Amino acid sequence: MSPISVVNHVGLILLLAPLCHADDWPQFRGPDGQGHAATDEAPVQWSESENVAWKVPVEGRGWSSPLLLGDHVWMTTAVETPGSPADLKAALERVGLPVPSPYVAGSVKLKAICIHRDTGRLIRAVTLLDVRQPEVLSATNSYASPTPVVEPGRLYCDFGAMGTTCLDTDTGEIVWSRRLEIEHSVGPGSSAILHGDLLILTRDGCYKQYITALDKQTGETAWTAKRPPLATSSAPFRKAFSTPLVFQHDGSDQMVV
Repeated sequence: MSPISVVNHVGLILLLAPLCHADDWPQFRGPDGQGHAATDEAPVQWSESENVAWKVPVEGRGWSSPLLLGDHVWMTTAVETPGSPADLKAALERVGLPVPSPYVAGSVKLKAICIHRDTGRLIRAVTLLDVRQPEVLSATNSYASPTPVVEPGRLYCDFGAMGTTCLDTDTGEIVWSRRLEIEHSVGPGSSAILHGDLLILTRDGCYKQYITALDKQTGETAWTAKRPPLATSSAPFRKAFSTPLVFQHDGSDQMVV
């Protein structure tokens, strides 16, 4: 459990007491990517009222995990307009694959939200991407499922096929934005990680499967490595949604994905 426990559910964010300024929680599953928190004071019980310090509404919908850097809690969310039956039919035709419990929005604004950890005060809300023809999802997924990654001065948000964006956290300005090819068929799920000067992304789709590293300053591609193909003729079963993990072995950095 993170040193600050946050739940983003049905448009609400709940910050649980006690509040302890322990280590930051800058990425999916915390500082080491394995869910380890440097605290023994995290609450183990809560409800709509128990261990709740504050509660504020959050616009939109998203399954991504919140991040903590200093006094700032960051998260992503998707603000949707309703899709029509015609929108869903067109989206399914574009993907050309079976989608379990298919769902599509008419349009989506993908946003980064920043809230003060002690008070719940909204610090910043920035529209990162405005998607006019969003991809089809499984209804159990969301358009903002990948967890972003944060460091001093920068927030990196990946939304799979819809795009990847770097935000200046001090000014709220978008530094760079990329759109890399992938077909999820059910929506995005893998989270990005930082390693040195690289932002590393999993692009594990139905038709192409690869890992790519972007220069975090510019968004330009530093390297790309193809993932060995799975022995199946079914495109939906060729993909995966894992998040990379970097570790040291015999003095060298290695990555498992």
